Parts: sequence; structure tokens; C-alpha cells
Amino acid sequence: MTEATDCSTWWRLYDESVECFGPYRTTRGATKVEAFDHCNVIASPEPKCGPRNN
Repeated sequence: MTEATDCSTWWRLYDESVECFGPYRTTRGATKVEAFDHCNVIASPEPKCGPRNN
């Protein structure tokens, strides 16, 4: 992903990242360390792209 990545692609990658990390969340909301071996950390595109347009 680069600065040239379009917003729809960035939102898709972000959603995939959030979905990947989901099963690695503890009941207290922490993230298990092994998640980082399996999932890509993708920052929210909102600062660059604005709120999601559904």
C-alpha cells in the first residue's frame, strides 16, 4: 500500500485487517501477540479518505 492507493482499496485492506485480528482479541479487548504473525496492520484510511461512503 502506498500514498497512491485509492480509498476503496484502502478501506478493503483495512476491513480485511480488522477481520483477521478479530479472533485474536481477548475478552478484555487486548490483542494476542501471535496475531501479528498472521495479520497485516493497516491503519484506518479515514484521515486520508474521510468517513466511509456506504
